[in-house]
Amino acid sequence: MLATHTAGQAGSVEAEPLTRLCGLSLTQVEDLLDRLLHADVLAGWHHGAEAGELRWRLSRNRLEAE
Repeated sequence: MLATHTAGQAGSVEAEPLTRLCGLSLTQVEDLLDRLLHADVLAGWHHGAEAGELRWRLSRNRLEAE
């Protein structure tokens, strides 16, 4: 799901549809993004609470591997 919403080095998606389509709670999605961050897949991510949007940046190490 994240890959379909990623262009270049960054991506974003509204949190509500993502949680619904993945069958996960927002807390579970945030935990997953933290795991991807610690696994060096993501360089960072942010939950814009006002807009209800999740944003992320891919790790340079992953981009160089491709």
